[in-house]
Amino acid sequence: MTGFASIHGSACDDTIDTTSAGSRRDYIEAAGGADTVNSGGGNDTVHAGSGRDLVYAGSGNDVAYGDAGRDTIYGGSGNDLIEGGSDNDALFGEASRDTILGGQGDDYLAGGAGNDMLTGDGAGFAAREDTFYYDSNFGDDIITDFDLGRDVLEIKVGINATSVADPADLAPFVTEIHGNAVIAFSNGDSITLQGITKDDLLADLEHVIRIV
Repeated sequence: MTGFASIHGSACDDTIDTTSAGSRRDYIEAAGGADTVNSGGGNDTVHAGSGRDLVYAGSGNDVAYGDAGRDTIYGGSGNDLIEGGSDNDALFGEASRDTILGGQGDDYLAGGAGNDMLTGDGAGFAAREDTFYYDSNFGDDIITDFDLGRDVLEIKVGINATSVADPADLAPFVTEIHGNAVIAFSNGDSITLQGITKDDLLADLEHVIRIV
């Protein structure tokens, strides 16, 4: 099924599932309440609204906004734009090339596979404590606003078949490109911390890195 549909939820706890619509392009406003949205295929736009919502963006190139409330958003397999909004959100890009914006609040951001752009707070927002999570085979990611005094990189123990089990174990993987610290693994995965130098990162590894 192709075409376009506009779907609006209520102030109650809604479940909106458009997976049976195939590649149809949906515009979904979940509104108030603690909602669950599964937008399925198609290049969809989802506004989660003001509740504590759960969003599965599906397989298209989607745009998903958490808006107000403590939301959890999964981007799925497309090239997605995910924006958390005004509260403490958990944002997962999953596959492909995603742009993830935490917005306000203490957010948890995980790009997943693909070359992603992650911003914890963004212009106009006060700096908060954001967490960026990485497991193996995540691609080449850029974090635009990493704050050495507030933010944390969560690194999976043994990432990319390395012996990383402690923050200090990451030191051999840290380099610098164009003035930005880069954590680069031999399989081609890399994390670029814009505005952070190699020396600054190495001096603060024990506080910046959390091995999980």
